[in-house]
Amino acid sequence: MKFENVMFESKDPYAEIKVIDFGLSKKYLDPDVIIKDRVGTVYTMAPEVIGRIPYSFKADMFSLGVIDYMLLSERYPFSGKSNAEIARKITACKVSFGNKVWENISKDAKDLVKKLLSKDPSDRPTAKEAASHAWFKLPALSDVKPDPELLNGVEESLVRFFDSGEFKKLVLNVLAHRTTTDDIKKLRAVFDSYDTENNGFITFEEFRENLSHYNFSEEELDKIFNSVVSDAL
Repeated sequence: MKFENVMFESKDPYAEIKVIDFGLSKKYLDPDVIIKDRVGTVYTMAPEVIGRIPYSFKADMFSLGVIDYMLLSERYPFSGKSNAEIARKITACKVSFGNKVWENISKDAKDLVKKLLSKDPSDRPTAKEAASHAWFKLPALSDVKPDPELLNGVEESLVRFFDSGEFKKLVLNVLAHRTTTDDIKKLRAVFDSYDTENNGFITFEEFRENLSHYNFSEEELDKIFNSVVSDAL
């Protein structure tokens, strides 16, 4: 994670934010996985990464703290004239909030940044804990309802996709990758309305609830859900 990889989806004033460049990343299902490689860009590296100490996903939480600090203050939390100087400051991990700009930043925002930039990884929150912080108290995405006509169209498309042959599914997947930014924005609203837990995933229970008016049997819903999931992987 680094500041340069946080992008606007388009030039629209209300454009969504996207994170790009996952070349060095890997999805670890086990939170206890320990990594030893020294990778990344110096100014966002955690102290344990610089010190070549085996580290976990908590190193990414430190990087998020750096990004938060920069978004709020337009300054680096650890700056220097060389990478070596920056590395020394990160290792010391003395974060300053003395600049005048921080006078207008809420206590909740500063509290989260301080916790993310903790030198001891065990003192940093997990992504789930950080998302539950007081600073992020926003309306659930599922409360933002998409256009009913669009919602109905998506539901009908799900059923048609399940009934499609393998070749047609392949063609539909190719077309999906050519979807425009505006189309994706509309479809994201549908996804968010399904995602009642607001966690970025649609569970079978959420899927079943949203398609309940179709009167499908449990077995039929299970087949439709698994068809969509297997083709998305």
